Amino acid sequence: MMQSATLKARSLYTPVLRASLARGDTVFAYKWVDKCSKGLHKSRLTCADLKAKYTSEENHELDVHCPTPLPESHGLLEVKALLRYWPTMTADVIAAFLIGLDCGDAYGSPVFMRPPTEWSIATWLADQPAPVQTAFRGATHKDIVWRLDGNLYGRRTAGAVYRHELEEILTNRLKDQGYTFVRGSKDPTTYSCQTSQIWLLRRIDDFRATGPPEALLKLFKDEGLAKHLDLKRGELESLETLVEVLGRRKLRSEGMI
Repeated sequence: MMQSATLKARSLYTPVLRASLARGDTVFAYKWVDKCSKGLHKSRLTCADLKAKYTSEENHELDVHCPTPLPESHGLLEVKALLRYWPTMTADVIAAFLIGLDCGDAYGSPVFMRPPTEWSIATWLADQPAPVQTAFRGATHKDIVWRLDGNLYGRRTAGAVYRHELEEILTNRLKDQGYTFVRGSKDPTTYSCQTSQIWLLRRIDDFRATGPPEALLKLFKDEGLAKHLDLKRGELESLETLVEVLGRRKLRSEGMI
C-alpha cells in the first residue's frame, strides 16, 4: 500500500500493542479521503480527529491556527512584481502536513490511531528486530495501534504544526543559505527577504513569490527551500504570462496595476 509506505518512510508512526496503552490514552479511528483531480484518483490516509468530540476547554487549548493570505496581499505581490519588472513563481509543497512532529508526541503526550486494514502486519514485522517480532507474534489489527509520531492529515492541529515548521524553515534554517526572511506584521502568511529581495506569499501548501529571476530560481531549488521541502515548482512567470491565482486565470500585464 503506497500511502502506508510513504508514512513509514517519513517515520510518521510506530506500531505498539494496544495492551500497553494507559487508560486515558486517546485512540482515533482512521479515514480514507478520496480525491479526483483532472481524471487522477488519489486516496489519502487521515486521522479521524476532526470528527472527534472535544470539550470547550480542550478546544480552547488546541492550537489549530493556520491563516490564509489576505486578498490585498495577492494584489500587493503582483504590484511589487510589475513595478520592478520582476517575474513571479509558484510552487507546491508535496504532502505538506507530513513535515513536523505530532503535537501530542512533541510534548510527551502521544495519541494513537487504529491501523488501516490495508496495512500488512506481516510485511512490517519482517523488517523488525527479533525482540519486536517476538512481542508482536500472533497479533492482529485489533491488538495493534499506531502511535502518531509525525504530523498526519486529519489531526486538528496538523495545520498549525505545519505552519510552525514552515516558519522555522523560512526564518531560521534558510539562514545557512544566506536568506533573511521575516514574517509580515499585518499578514502572517507573507515573508520578505532583504538579502535576496524576494517577497513570498504562503497559502497553506502553496507558495507564490516575486523577486529577481536568479534569486527566485535559487530559492526554489536544492540550495533553498527544496533542501528542506519536497517541492513541485512552476516556471518563471514573466509579463504577458497567463497565471492562475485562487482558481482564477489572469494575464500578467502592466494594465493590472
